[in-house]
Amino acid sequence: MRHGASDGDEVKGMQRRETTAVLAHRRTPSGHTDIVSSDATLRERCWCYTPSMDRVEQMEAAISGLAPEEYQRFVQWFRAREQARWDEQLDRDSTAGKLDFLFEEADRESAQGLLREWPPKE
Repeated sequence: MRHGASDGDEVKGMQRRETTAVLAHRRTPSGHTDIVSSDATLRERCWCYTPSMDRVEQMEAAISGLAPEEYQRFVQWFRAREQARWDEQLDRDSTAGKLDFLFEEADRESAQGLLREWPPKE
């Protein structure tokens, strides 16, 4: 639950959790907000939003609160997303001719006899 939120407040995508644990916010040297709790389970699973947090800080706080299996799912999703973005950027660069210099370099090296077959013929 967002710090200072009442029972009627909702934070999009966040689960609210009732607790009697003592909570305090701590600002880290990097400027992030950490939660300090007397409840170890809550400390591992809880995150909060503060009004001054930007979207990246909110995501960092949410990711920090994921259980190990949830975190692994997130990492797998994020790696697949990054690979897809890389592939899309490579396609755009290729279509725009930004990679033509690589073909030209390969043609020069081939003409000079500097290239080898890959995989090597046995």
